[in-house]
Amino acid sequence: MAQNKIGVYLAIKGQVFGPYSESDFQQLHRTGEIERFRWIWDLETSQWRALDPAPAPLRVGATETVKQAPQTAPQATLAAQAFQAQPTAAAILAHVESSKFVEAKNIAAICHNYHHAVAGRIGDVTANGCELVSDEPYSSPPLCTRSLVHLNLLDEESGKSVNVEARIFDIMKTQRGWMYRIHWDQAPAIL
Repeated sequence: MAQNKIGVYLAIKGQVFGPYSESDFQQLHRTGEIERFRWIWDLETSQWRALDPAPAPLRVGATETVKQAPQTAPQATLAAQAFQAQPTAAAILAHVESSKFVEAKNIAAICHNYHHAVAGRIGDVTANGCELVSDEPYSSPPLCTRSLVHLNLLDEESGKSVNVEARIFDIMKTQRGWMYRIHWDQAPAIL
């Protein structure tokens, strides 16, 4: 892909950032800063491509959430390893096209930084992170962006749990609480 000849462009909320050199882009990926962005310019198709996967389609009138078919663990692991081994713009675009979702199941979470804790549910899981949605109606979020946090994830169906070290890269207010965009180095095995 010719991304590295002119640089990599990223965008969020209508603002374009770049060009980033390939080494700068790899640094964004290593530090997790790539999670701040929602779009990457695809030089081959001359259009913006979403870095975040779209949610699963909804059925009008459905009472349950529609979920994507789960990937088998080996495929999800291989996709995550390939993505982490080659954090280039081409690898990012290839990753967006393939295995966009890692099935989140029914995962409860407690996220803490040893001073503050937030409870919620995990959604929009990718090889690099997830969203933690909390219904706790704080006037301001108890955790802050760029902070190192620990997640305790509980698969309520199997009863298995795992602890994960991660970093918060974005926080948004929702109607009922807060949504935290979280970055990790590797998707936990229970997902």
